[in-house]
Amino acid sequence: LEMEEGDDGETVEKLNTYGTPMSAREAVNAVRARVGMPGVADDGEAFWLRLCNERRVELAFEEHRFFDVRRWKTAATTDKVFGLNRKESDFCGTTIFERKFPEKYYHLPIPASELTINPNLEQNPDWL
Repeated sequence: LEMEEGDDGETVEKLNTYGTPMSAREAVNAVRARVGMPGVADDGEAFWLRLCNERRVELAFEEHRFFDVRRWKTAATTDKVFGLNRKESDFCGTTIFERKFPEKYYHLPIPASELTINPNLEQNPDWL
């Protein structure tokens, strides 16, 4: 397996989900070897958690995190991602506001214009 310059973690995610986990691990190890880091030997759930952390660290300042946690459907339980799940208190400890990521944000609403054009489409249930 060869990874070209510019290949990203989404390729590895797809390999882990739809291909073979061994290929996904080889891809991660190829990227890590490129910068002199040791390879990973994890598999299964441990590998998935490692992969999620690798993306979080590697792409920290490239604004991928919001889309990653939405794609993985973990935004409702992930703290401190662009203020998705946040609680602010004053100096006495009184809650000023609390914000939680609504589950319906995993799927966007279908625009009304598209629903009008194609009567076979149905609006996503959370957006009715």
